[in-house]
Amino acid sequence: MSHLESVFRVENSSNQQRIGTVRIFLAPKFDERGLPMLFLDQKGLFIELDKFQVTLKPKTNLIERRSEESSVTIPFERTFRNLEAGRPTVAGDAMEQFNYCGCGWPQHMLLPKGTAEGFPSQLFVMVSDYEGDKASEVYLVKK
Repeated sequence: MSHLESVFRVENSSNQQRIGTVRIFLAPKFDERGLPMLFLDQKGLFIELDKFQVTLKPKTNLIERRSEESSVTIPFERTFRNLEAGRPTVAGDAMEQFNYCGCGWPQHMLLPKGTAEGFPSQLFVMVSDYEGDKASEVYLVKK
């Protein structure tokens, strides 16, 4: 199974180190008639490939990310494991690890299959300020 590595150049225009949230999306480049899609039409078709935090120094930053590190996928071994083999016999940490929910796309299914001719797509990468993204307070509602 092969994995891809992406490298993005990001400019931090402030004079301070910042934490950013990187989101990577993919959308079809052309519509069903083969015409280029406008961003307005694409925006509902984007699939999220990854989301992660980075520390950005002032000026130019190179962000490297391997596809196997995606936050929306799980390893092949977790996807197609034998649920009968290796099952712990007693409750505890081992059982909790074994019962891992397996939520996420299998790594080998992250990208659309496409066709023999290819599947022209557009990659959309955005970096936002982590401070503006994070949940600062959590409110519990009692019933």
